[in-house]
Amino acid sequence: MCRAVSAPLFALAAVWLSANESFITEFEYGQKLYLATESIACATCHGENGGGKTLAAYERKRTAQTIAAPAIAGFEASAIKRGLSRHGFGPPYHLSDSEIAAIAEYLGKSSER
Repeated sequence: MCRAVSAPLFALAAVWLSANESFITEFEYGQKLYLATESIACATCHGENGGGKTLAAYERKRTAQTIAAPAIAGFEASAIKRGLSRHGFGPPYHLSDSEIAAIAEYLGKSSER
């Protein structure tokens, strides 16, 4: 009898928790996506907080040259989406709108710190 009652209560509690609390916040999800080294790895080029980063420095015809990824901290999701498009400047990752929004949320709050 106890098992018959506890299973439905457990299922009801799981549904209630999933409806009322997220497992991870949008900021945390954006942070995981942005900092991930095994997938999109935004931070590898744009820096830990999206402040931009020099990727390479070299000399060409006796003139110092650099290749740099721009600062993207504080960009809105629509700007990040344009940057990720095949017509933009970033690699053509196929992120969902919610993933891009989470990254923008992370970058927005990271740049405030």
